[in-house]
Amino acid sequence: MNTNTKAMLIALSPLLGFLIGGFFFVPPIILWAIWKDQDPAVDALGKRVVNAQISWFLWFLAAGILCFVLIGFILMPILAVVWLVLTIVKAIACNNGDMSYKFPLTINFLS
Repeated sequence: MNTNTKAMLIALSPLLGFLIGGFFFVPPIILWAIWKDQDPAVDALGKRVVNAQISWFLWFLAAGILCFVLIGFILMPILAVVWLVLTIVKAIACNNGDMSYKFPLTINFLS
């Protein structure tokens, strides 16, 4: 499997995590852990994707808490659409060989 394919799978893996229960940060962590020693580009990309997905999980959690004051009901669908679009854009960019894209609103947990 080449680097672009691995990168695309890591970038698309949050969609799988979303389908299996909302923990969209788990599949990128698993794939990154498997492939991080094989290629430095995949390692760097995996860290960025894991950082982004953990950050987005926290943003969704904050929006869920804000549902108690009714603002979260507006924020949650907006966050969901933005997350989905950015995840697909990242996967397409990785498939084309551009692994430098960074998600907005990302907190750096892994450096």
